[in-house]
Amino acid sequence: VELSRHYTYKFCSPSRSSFLTGRLAYHVNAYNDDPAMPGAGIPVGMTLLPEVLRRAGYRCHYQGKWHAGMASRSLQTPRARGFADSALGFFHSEYNAYD
Repeated sequence: VELSRHYTYKFCSPSRSSFLTGRLAYHVNAYNDDPAMPGAGIPVGMTLLPEVLRRAGYRCHYQGKWHAGMASRSLQTPRARGFADSALGFFHSEYNAYD
């Protein structure tokens, strides 16, 4: 994927949501305080980049911080959103591998 113009938001989750959906962060997820809260994260009705890539025959793997919604395991986790081949990471906003 080559990005010729991409803008980030002041929080990480909206930028991630914007990249995965192709929409401005304001229209997807302006602030995601608690990804486990119902309605938080990327709305389930929005199509994500890995879902489109899978339909085109690509294999999609996810690694890292998700923080894009996790209120429903069957609808909002990385595997449910198109990263069906593998998903290795964590859901919440904070992770410290050094302590």
